[in-house]
Amino acid sequence: MSKIICLANQKGGVAKSTTAINMAAFLGLKDYKVLVIDFDPQGNASSFLGVNIDEPDLKTSGNWITGESEFKETVIETKFKNLFIIPSNDILKQAEIKIESDRIQSLRYLERKLTEIKNDFEVIIIDTLPSFGTLFINALVASDYVIIPAKLETGSLFGVKNLIDNILKIESNFHSLEILGLLGTFYRAGVKECDKSFDELVAAFGDKVFDAKINLTSKIAEAAGFGEPVAYYDTRNKGYEDYNSFVDEVIERLKIAKPVTACETVSQSK
Repeated sequence: MSKIICLANQKGGVAKSTTAINMAAFLGLKDYKVLVIDFDPQGNASSFLGVNIDEPDLKTSGNWITGESEFKETVIETKFKNLFIIPSNDILKQAEIKIESDRIQSLRYLERKLTEIKNDFEVIIIDTLPSFGTLFINALVASDYVIIPAKLETGSLFGVKNLIDNILKIESNFHSLEILGLLGTFYRAGVKECDKSFDELVAAFGDKVFDAKINLTSKIAEAAGFGEPVAYYDTRNKGYEDYNSFVDEVIERLKIAKPVTACETVSQSK
């Protein structure tokens, strides 16, 4: 049974997609079989993993969520160890309009689709768009856990509190949804604003805040630009160390056992 984790923040530019792909890559390197579901019409996570989201015949999360394509037609096995992705592009916007017309089940589309595949992966990571709408709520409803990347800057605490209020509403109306943790991003050592923001998060949320902080480093952005996670792009930089430490914390919090067998390959028609 998969651990389903949603990466969420209603504010853009907090390294949410970057965290999704790097988290997935490190889990894959640690021998966990991982699926990333890109649930943002911008398709950043897809592009960061080298998918051409403008390919005319590309089947995406928008096609899959509405039943227009099967999982095996949609999933892509990346060149990175144990890492698969269901990509996204503007088709997801069209899908959102379609599922919103279903007044009874509109918030459970992704949850229903995941029941078909959640035994095939050890971890499923959902990357979301920075907007509290139908797609965002679908991702939360479908998930077991939420990780909140928070940019370490003035005002970050206020935005996180608003998001958590919304998460609690989802939990009260649907199912148990655990906040696995808050991750400080864009950290700059010696900058008082960053340290103050991190301390505010710890004061407000205690041990829910991950010890690891993601430093602002050009290597992470460079890696994404080349369609690679930092784990594959450059192992000798601070970004590699930060995300590796963060993923070790995630594994500890999830209490998932170390895999003992090699991952099987997903059958697909790509």
